Amino acid sequence: VDPGRTGIPPSLFDAGFGFAAYADYVLAAATIVRGGAEDSPLQAALHESSMVFPDVRLRQYIEVRVADSCPIERALAYAALLKGIFSDRDTVRTWLEKLGGGDGCGEILRAQDALMAQGEGARVYGFPVRALLEQMTETALARLPKDERYYITNGVLQHVL
Repeated sequence: VDPGRTGIPPSLFDAGFGFAAYADYVLAAATIVRGGAEDSPLQAALHESSMVFPDVRLRQYIEVRVADSCPIERALAYAALLKGIFSDRDTVRTWLEKLGGGDGCGEILRAQDALMAQGEGARVYGFPVRALLEQMTETALARLPKDERYYITNGVLQHVL
């Protein structure tokens, strides 16, 4: 897949980024022909949105693509972790303040490179990744309903921590 369809939308951290800018990103990717004149505008839009593969993709739902091809136990642990962190605005704000202040896309790319090169020994956003994962896990466990904590405590994350 070409770089124009993957990774991070270039304008993600621009002040005006929103649905219109995301639509522009999707439409800027070269069209991959499907169907034809019989497609409704909605079908055509859904098709176009399925032809880009950023790390996080907006469809009829938010798709976190970086975890879409791992074993089910890891995917469930990751989904529980994300739910625990993103289900509360104050928690999201706290994490954005902790990890913010970088240069957006560049900071994310440096974090990805560090993780690929050093694994759990990496430092990302100025912190040891292991410490961040422990803090994120604690945050998620505190926010999740008791019956959903299982995915983290008995999932893959218990082996990392």
